[in-house]
Amino acid sequence: MRDSIEKGIWVRGAKAIWPICVGYFPLGLAFGVLAEKAGLSGMHIFFMSSLVFAGSGQFIAVSMIDAGASVLAVMMTTFMVNLRHLLMSSSLAVWYRGQSRRRLSLLACFIVDETFAVNTSRLKSGDWPLGAAIVASFLAYAAWVGSTVLGGIFGRFIAPSAFGIDYAMIAMFICLLVFQLNGLIYIISGLAAAVAGTIAALWIPGNAFIVVGAVAGASVGLLLKRMARMQGEWVKGKDEF
Repeated sequence: MRDSIEKGIWVRGAKAIWPICVGYFPLGLAFGVLAEKAGLSGMHIFFMSSLVFAGSGQFIAVSMIDAGASVLAVMMTTFMVNLRHLLMSSSLAVWYRGQSRRRLSLLACFIVDETFAVNTSRLKSGDWPLGAAIVASFLAYAAWVGSTVLGGIFGRFIAPSAFGIDYAMIAMFICLLVFQLNGLIYIISGLAAAVAGTIAALWIPGNAFIVVGAVAGASVGLLLKRMARMQGEWVKGKDEF
């Protein structure tokens, strides 16, 4: 019985995440190619993808390494860019309140934009156990690490612009955004993030605009949800009166 349940969890996780894994392949190849061109070995690429696991952060880090930036500058920039992962992990933890901290910590290790979007979408649509979320997120992690290493191995034979792999990340983020905009609150939150991020990009040096946009979008979404909840409670109380 236990084996059947565990198999079902793996199947559910794989069905939910396979499109992301397919999308990660050209994206990971692109990163591996760029990392190899920047002078990173296959082992360097493996450890970076395994320990950092953040597409945008890794692309930025490699571009800075290629430009000769200091180790401290690369570390600080990557930390700032990936700070949004704290928000995403905290958001998912709310859905799984009361679950084991160890399992929640394991899930947090594999949370990036894509796995957060998939898990959030599944949680909104119905039953989505923590085990399935961990499986889906881990499979995405494995696909990313494997594809980046392959890109590093064959990087010398592949041009970064081949097959459009230099556009893969942008295309994936656009698709994820479109599928998340399924209500007025989410549309307004997305617009707030876009406006705040654009203004920050124009006035603040570096890549802090990513964090600014994420915080602005999350804050506006939280505010709108609270306002909608308060309005609903007020209308309900008025009807009862």
